[in-house]
Amino acid sequence: MTKKDKLVTLGKLGSTYGYKGWIRVNSFTEEPTNIFNYDNWYINLNNNLTPVKVESWKVHANHLVCKLDCLDSLEAAKAFNNLFVYVKSDELPELDGEYYWKDLMGCKVFTPAGYELGTVSQIMETGANDVLVLQAPLNDAYNRKDRMVPFIDKYLVEVDVRNKKIIIDWDPEF
Repeated sequence: MTKKDKLVTLGKLGSTYGYKGWIRVNSFTEEPTNIFNYDNWYINLNNNLTPVKVESWKVHANHLVCKLDCLDSLEAAKAFNNLFVYVKSDELPELDGEYYWKDLMGCKVFTPAGYELGTVSQIMETGANDVLVLQAPLNDAYNRKDRMVPFIDKYLVEVDVRNKKIIIDWDPEF
């Protein structure tokens, strides 16, 4: 793997399950079992990015558990507790009319009139809809440090992730 390969965090490994090297998985994917759709996982083990493969997985008592190719004992699995699961971003499927949060981060957000609302610094999931947290520019006319803007079709005019630009019909005073 080269430094150019961008990684995306898809989950986190948890406590051990049984004594044969199985481990719990906390999936960050929208459908939790989708984490197992990826053949190549990467784990940062002792500051070394290590490729691992899922040999088997199942749902047990409302938890996901899996057996990785490199784990064959309880002791081996303990070393993987609390490690994040990464995949290469180019392995993610293309979305039609939707966006990965990773692609929205760092985008500059403008009103249709061209007023810069800020740069996406964080995205929150509220249950009803996603909310963009924008870091306002230093020279903000309304003396804002940040703004929260709902990321919904009602206000969305344009999203250009290639040029890192979003246009939202939003009142800068709000």
